Amino acid sequence: MIERKIDDIIKEEVKITEETMDKLARNRNRIIENKIKQDKYKQKIYVKVLLCAAVPMVLLLLFLNDSKISSAISKALGISQDSAVTTLENNNISNEINLTSIQNEKKITLTKFVSTESKFGFDYQFKIDNDYLKKLLEKEISANSNQQFIEYGLFSKENNEDLIGGAFTSSTFRVEGNVFYGSVMSSLTGKKIPNNTNLSLHIYKLWWQDRAEFEKAKSKALEDPEQKPFGVDTALEYIGDWKFDIPNKPINQTSIPKVVNKNNIGNISVKSDALQTTAEFNTTLSTNESIGIDIYKNGVKDKNELSAEVYDLETGDITVSFNLSSLDKNSVYKIQVNRVDEQTGEANKEIGFVEFKNE
Repeated sequence: MIERKIDDIIKEEVKITEETMDKLARNRNRIIENKIKQDKYKQKIYVKVLLCAAVPMVLLLLFLNDSKISSAISKALGISQDSAVTTLENNNISNEINLTSIQNEKKITLTKFVSTESKFGFDYQFKIDNDYLKKLLEKEISANSNQQFIEYGLFSKENNEDLIGGAFTSSTFRVEGNVFYGSVMSSLTGKKIPNNTNLSLHIYKLWWQDRAEFEKAKSKALEDPEQKPFGVDTALEYIGDWKFDIPNKPINQTSIPKVVNKNNIGNISVKSDALQTTAEFNTTLSTNESIGIDIYKNGVKDKNELSAEVYDLETGDITVSFNLSSLDKNSVYKIQVNRVDEQTGEANKEIGFVEFKNE
């Protein structure tokens, strides 16, 4: 059983200051009720801290276990649902593998893996042979939740270095019959994956919470006038070192997308690899306002196209990663920077935008 509360885990994994934790506590209520996507904490550098963790990679999503959020991503049934992964598949770049690893009598099969210098994803599966796990999963599914808690590492075999120095990660699951299917997409924020390297994926832990216990703790926390972060103990976990030596090296196709339109955006630096584009730019920001990023693909806003965002309110410097693949020559992506209402989390004024397209 995990004895630490979720706020203690977050402090350790992403080294959040006490000031930030206070801010997180004050906004926990709105996060749970899906009134805001993420609050932007009053520090110089702002990141989506609830989705960013140091090695080992741990998904800290208890605060986002709201059914409205879960239903929005309920169709993401594997890495093939990522638009950049779909682009690779449409270009006949295979990501299918069939590797198995057994630890503590539990066999996990890695069925898909794909990587570039700054992003990777994988699908895995195992047989559900535990009645208690079946009950836990049934509770999650009944609550329209498809989140998976997973701890893993990605290594370069040449120097045995874990490449995950911080990442923005999403993880989902589905159940078909007696088989559990999990999926992970991870956009790196620190060290990059070398182009010509042999990779090894390690899965260290899978764990689950009891939905009934979570809802009980959530209800109690909402009644707490001090509005402190809350968490629940782990109900079931599998621990080991499931190792998978990846046969395919990272995909190294890159490009420099063309800026086709912009407003109030400057100092643009942009680069695409086969799984995502990362853009760095500058705009006019104020230290007393909350900021939000919207991503549009061919004129349609889609939050699932956004991989990561980091910005500095004092300098106006912004870094955004999104799903424009270097192999995608047809799509136009628009990054729109908005001023956000702190009470509702909704954009109330456009600050600037920039549009990109690969030629």
